[in-house]
Amino acid sequence: MSNILTKEELAKVAELSLLQLSENESKIILSDLEQILGFITEINDLAVDESLIISKNINVLREDKIKPSEGEDILNNIPNTKESFFTVPKIIKQ
Repeated sequence: MSNILTKEELAKVAELSLLQLSENESKIILSDLEQILGFITEINDLAVDESLIISKNINVLREDKIKPSEGEDILNNIPNTKESFFTVPKIIKQ
């Protein structure tokens, strides 16, 4: 397998992760990461048959529709209001 990840890149990742790796640990991790990245490359290269896709829904979201505000009705159900706003008890002490 070609070198997907270099020793220098692994050293940089280890440094950013605050890891101190021995030479032996670096070799093992480099080998493992190359194998994992190789598997990912293989998966990305696979062709997907579109008939195997389970969901046929492309966009299940509804369109936004503008509706008139029900502000007056809402304010009638709130105990404390001031003009067109509802008020709440002060909780921050200065």
